[in-house]
Amino acid sequence: MIYLTKTCKNLHHLEINGTAIIGDSLTSALSFKPNLTKLVVSENCEISLSAVQLALQSCQETLVDAAFLRISRSSPRSLSGCPKLESMRRLHLQARELDGNLDMVGLPQQERISCVYRVSYRF
Repeated sequence: MIYLTKTCKNLHHLEINGTAIIGDSLTSALSFKPNLTKLVVSENCEISLSAVQLALQSCQETLVDAAFLRISRSSPRSLSGCPKLESMRRLHLQARELDGNLDMVGLPQQERISCVYRVSYRF
């Protein structure tokens, strides 16, 4: 993935599908500050909340639409110190089988951002 983000300067839409755990491979690739406007990590790819935060931070100036559809169960339940998301219009965070709340501390509460949070609870 690093090769893709490093060489494709006009990469604006990145969608990750398949069945895998996403983390360092994504955050390392995004360290090259690609001009992504849309980033989607599918419901088949598990990602930690800290990797979500790093991804948002890496693309905070250009990202307009982001979806992380399977935040891992083992990740911390809090997203604190959320980056300033100047361009963001839509943010979709989805967690499955969490044993509690998913807390978005510091997430901008601006009217221009449409946020979707879905958390399924396991009892």
